[in-house]
Amino acid sequence: MILFKHIKKLALGTITVGSTILMAACYGVTDESFLVADGEVKSGNQGIQGLEVCINLNESDQQVCEITQNDGSFMINSWEDFRNKANSNGFNICVNDIDGVENGQYATKCTQIPSNRVPAYVSIDVEEDSTEL
Repeated sequence: MILFKHIKKLALGTITVGSTILMAACYGVTDESFLVADGEVKSGNQGIQGLEVCINLNESDQQVCEITQNDGSFMINSWEDFRNKANSNGFNICVNDIDGVENGQYATKCTQIPSNRVPAYVSIDVEEDSTEL
């Protein structure tokens, strides 16, 4: 009977821990307070997918990057210290074409975001890059 109680406790503990890990794996661990910037990258009225969007902190070499989605949207989350520095000092957000000609060729474009604008919504219009490879 004592052995059964121990097995029951072990099974219950395993199920509890397993379900927590499963939920984190399926839904991710996110916190809205760590959002630094979101927005869209477009050419004209068309959202562009597969472009790298990077936030570079002013007066620092720290950066965080994400890739645009099918509709050109992006969301950049970061750790709290990075977010606080971006809000205090402002930041530079740059769009880079990293997929070559797959989704079109676009010139790199950077935009300066002033301090106290985090979380920032940024809409960036890029132009096709006419230089040949």
